[in-house]
Amino acid sequence: MKMKQTKYIVTYLADYPCGHRHTLRIAMGANDAIDAIEKSQAAFTDDRLTCTNHTLFSVMPEEFNENTTANLDKCPKMEVKS
Repeated sequence: MKMKQTKYIVTYLADYPCGHRHTLRIAMGANDAIDAIEKSQAAFTDDRLTCTNHTLFSVMPEEFNENTTANLDKCPKMEVKS
């Protein structure tokens, strides 16, 4: 049985010819976060890429956003008495 792939966005910080560090975002389908990181590193061999010194910044499923985080906090607030 083949695993369902999730679309991930892998973000790196990189040095650009302008002399500054900016983000580089790479999107791909992967089985998990580790697979996404491995696949994203293949982009570094692309001759069109002008940035260097890539530092991994984040890996997130594409569907993960602020609304996802808000949905995680739907538990009612309870007062704790000591």
